[in-house]
Amino acid sequence: APFDGDVAEVRVRHGDSVKVGDELVLLESVDLQMRKDELQGKLLTTQEQLRSVEAILRSSKAGNDDVEKQRTSAQKLELDETIKSLKRQMELVKQKEAELSVRSPIAGQVTSWDVDKTLAARPVQRGQV
Repeated sequence: APFDGDVAEVRVRHGDSVKVGDELVLLESVDLQMRKDELQGKLLTTQEQLRSVEAILRSSKAGNDDVEKQRTSAQKLELDETIKSLKRQMELVKQKEAELSVRSPIAGQVTSWDVDKTLAARPVQRGQV
C-alpha cells in the first residue's frame, strides 16, 4: 500500500490471471481527499480575491492614487504566486491519488479465495502487503 487508507474496490477475483502492472485494488484515503478539498477551496477563494484586485486595478479609483495602485499591484503579484503554489500542490495530490491504485508487481494468478470479502473496506497502512 502506498498510503494509509481503506480498500475501496477489489478489481480481481479468485482464479484471475494478472500481468505486471494490472490493477488489483483501488484504495481511498480520507486524509488525501480532505487535503484535496481544502486546496480546491483555497484555490477558488484566492482566484476570487485576484479577480477583485484586478477589478480595482482597472477602476479609475486606483489610477488616481499611485500608493494605492502600488499596494494593489503588489497584492495582485502575491495572489498570483499563491495560485501557482496551490496549483502545484494540487498536482502533487493528484499524483498521490493515482498511486492509490495498487498494481501487480508480478505476473501470475490470483489464488486467494473470496478476495473481495477478505479485502473489501479493509484499512491498510503504508507499506503493508
